[in-house]
Amino acid sequence: MSEMEICTDTHVGSWEFANVLGEGAYGEVKLALNSKTQETRAVKIISLNLLSDKNSIQKEVLIHKSLNHENVVKFYSSFQHLDKFYIILEYASGGELFDRIEPDLGMDVELAHKYFTQLINGVEYLHSKGIVHRDIKPENLLLNDMDQIKIADFGLATLFQYRGNERLLTSPCGTAPYVAPEVLSQSSYKAQPTDVWSCGIVLVAMLAGELPWDKPVADCYDFVAWVKNNYQKSPWCKIENTALSLIRNILSYEPSQRFTIKQVKSSTWYTKTYKTNKTYEPIGFSQNSMAFLSQPTHFYLNSNQTNGSVVLDTGLEVMDSQASCRCSSTADSNPGPFNNITNHIESFSQPASIDNMYLNSQNNATQYSQYSQATSQSPLLKLVKRMTRMFVHLTVDNTCLELSKLLKKFMYDYKENVMNERQRQITVSTCDKRQTLLTFKINISEMKSQHEVLVDFRLSKGDGLEFKKIFIKFKTALNEFACKRYIFQNGHGCCARNF
Repeated sequence: MSEMEICTDTHVGSWEFANVLGEGAYGEVKLALNSKTQETRAVKIISLNLLSDKNSIQKEVLIHKSLNHENVVKFYSSFQHLDKFYIILEYASGGELFDRIEPDLGMDVELAHKYFTQLINGVEYLHSKGIVHRDIKPENLLLNDMDQIKIADFGLATLFQYRGNERLLTSPCGTAPYVAPEVLSQSSYKAQPTDVWSCGIVLVAMLAGELPWDKPVADCYDFVAWVKNNYQKSPWCKIENTALSLIRNILSYEPSQRFTIKQVKSSTWYTKTYKTNKTYEPIGFSQNSMAFLSQPTHFYLNSNQTNGSVVLDTGLEVMDSQASCRCSSTADSNPGPFNNITNHIESFSQPASIDNMYLNSQNNATQYSQYSQATSQSPLLKLVKRMTRMFVHLTVDNTCLELSKLLKKFMYDYKENVMNERQRQITVSTCDKRQTLLTFKINISEMKSQHEVLVDFRLSKGDGLEFKKIFIKFKTALNEFACKRYIFQNGHGCCARNF
């Protein structure tokens, strides 16, 4: 794709947009399909008239286009057309790392080790380029079809080193449970230790299936207990000693005492070789089992990707038409609003995995008809496991009725939106175990060819692992109506799962 090609609402050159919508404050994300080669691209489409700071787009592009690494989402191109800005990215069909983490369980240690080493390799590369990500979290770590980590979403990334000159940062930004304590408590901070800290929190989430605290501040009991070397409670009691030793050194309160990436890579747990290198295999389904994908349709993605606040550090400046950049050797002069620290900043880089698409109520008789005869190798017929959705043997109306009963029983605030006769959306608000706001949406869609209803739970704001626990409550309560037709082979053995 290039800016020289014809661009419309439905295609760019030979690439056609599937009607995949990613929600964002400044635009949307679409999946682009090549009708001849069946290649896919993720296209981030930003409405410039909604964006107050247009320089932030240039900064994201400058950073991302300079990167080329196996553990970083590939940047292809970007261009402006009328009042829209397009960023063309690699499509990571394996979904988010977040979806591999089971609440309170995490994942197999072998798999966590594999993902963590890939993450560290990617972050080490970023730092070697003088770039700090500043929002490392499982939602921003995607996986390709080879189960390989791809770091995504460079909206909060910045340049901390240029031509040997390193600067301190002052902008407090990131996602609260993953952010380093000095970002919240100090007027300026070194860049690299903050990414290392975030990698440590990701490792805790993978090994224990929970986050250690809501934010690393003095009035957070769980964080203070950690600083005082209290490792007896969860999640620390779930983690074996060698891994916990590494985590202790990564999550050191003082940045100067925190492990560097070099020290992480030489640690006992990191260098350990596991006898089995387990992988998470996306499941390929037959034409019969996935008949609803073989219809010429509109596809929609409900990725609830809301805007993550972007801070433009003035140390990175657009110099000329060649997009060269300059880095100040002093702290950046624009600290930005403190509310860039949130409990949940959604990625806006690209859609999540292909399985997040669901059938719209209207069929498109012409668009994408070339895929109606697709083989099992087609990306549209390869789904990955995602925990927070299920199919039920109910009508849309009866599904909403059962959900309403449960919402009242659980005492959640909710609001129902009737999209059309075959689609509903329920927005739910509650609090997690730390009394932090947690909101999510339940999308109810009739699957015409299956005579079933898809119930798709999507997090909007809050602790993702707490959200998954809530989903399990709903899934258990709806078990009598659930379709149990699909088998998944995962790290815990073979088990029947809705998906």
